[in-house]
Amino acid sequence: MLSKQSSWIQKTPLVAIICCVIYWLYLASTTQPILVHDALGYEHLGSLLYKEGWIEYFKTGPNREPVYPILISLSMRLADILSVSYLSIQIFFQFCILFISQLLLLKILRKFQIHPIIQTVTLFYFGFSPAVINSACSLFSEIASYPLILATIIVGYVSVEKLSQLNSKKDYLLAFVWGILFFLLTLTKAIFEIITPAFFLICIIYAIKNRRLGLKMAIFFLIFIFSFEIPVFLYKSANQKYNGHFALTDRGAWALYGNIARRMEKLNNQRMQSAAAFIPGEQFCQKALGKDRCAFWSWRISDDLGAEKRQELESYHLPAQKADQTLIKLAIGKMLVNPLQAAGLGLVEGAKMLFWESTQIGFVAYPSWLQKLYDRQVFSYGLSFLMALLTILSLFYTLQLTFIEKKNGHIERLGLILALIILFIAVHSFFYILPRYALPLVPLYLIIIAVATNQFLGQRKSR
Repeated sequence: MLSKQSSWIQKTPLVAIICCVIYWLYLASTTQPILVHDALGYEHLGSLLYKEGWIEYFKTGPNREPVYPILISLSMRLADILSVSYLSIQIFFQFCILFISQLLLLKILRKFQIHPIIQTVTLFYFGFSPAVINSACSLFSEIASYPLILATIIVGYVSVEKLSQLNSKKDYLLAFVWGILFFLLTLTKAIFEIITPAFFLICIIYAIKNRRLGLKMAIFFLIFIFSFEIPVFLYKSANQKYNGHFALTDRGAWALYGNIARRMEKLNNQRMQSAAAFIPGEQFCQKALGKDRCAFWSWRISDDLGAEKRQELESYHLPAQKADQTLIKLAIGKMLVNPLQAAGLGLVEGAKMLFWESTQIGFVAYPSWLQKLYDRQVFSYGLSFLMALLTILSLFYTLQLTFIEKKNGHIERLGLILALIILFIAVHSFFYILPRYALPLVPLYLIIIAVATNQFLGQRKSR
């Protein structure tokens, strides 16, 4: 009897995946993305790739990161062949991406030897999460990051296991694959152009600290960084050739300046209160303090400041790269005027990443019953604050397990995930953070929640 029960428990994660797939098929046939803001831009870029090709994509750039527009262009190509709407094919693709991501998530949970019931709950939540569902049903690029970031963790996990051996050329192939995955992540979210070298440096420091940086490991790390940096350099060089910008995209410099310029303006009690109330989201701030008091911290102010300064520099006929460098220098200069204010508001901005769950990300037409559920404030804010609390507690608990108690084995490997989470939040904290910017971290958040729960319950059971 016990063995049958145990066998059934082992299969519950697969039951969760099947239930999620049924729910996704229903949503794929009943939801409709609403094309506004960035979604219109992605649609245009997908059409540009499909109809005009890569040369035109570069000539009209620097454009947004190309991975997601490539997916849209493929949907458009298939739609013309099948004589259907490309949006239907795109949403189908995105739920396929969600399915692949769920399988990769299950693989990682098993790597960490998470109890099957906790695996099941984690997979269920990933499949039914309003934020995750929104990313699958809308025309935004975050959905493309899920399988890439999970594959990066899996390859990193295997690499850590191999680093002490490196007995064959196949082990060095892991370094190449790892670098390419980070490159693809960068072409999905350009922020990884900064995150990856920082992550690489952390790996080097860890290896030196543990006296494991021998010649073979040094070669491994060099392969990793070059397999990332060379493709990035080539992509930026293509932009340089066709549009005069040696850059991945053109948003970084002016977006940085706009947010820092707003952040470094004089503070008062009302602005500090509204900054804190903005952490769970703009709608929460407006309900708590009113629309006028929250207006200062909206994306509109920072975008306006950045755009105005960029236009001012363009009026001086500065080369694009020189203008970007000037914007970055101006932003750094403003931060140095009051470093304490800059750091404090950077922490406030980064804290938004912990409130990742939301039913109000928007831009999707849901079935009426689901929209009514999402509109209920008790459900919406209750779920958001609950998941933020679980994320914060799990983050601190796993940090303690990994770096303070220095647990061995699988818990030590959690350092890869924690490093990516911390770097992702730290780099984003210099910019304005929209709720959907946190979505690439959702699979990693769910992993640390599962690990923390598994470890906590295991410790209690052993007492």
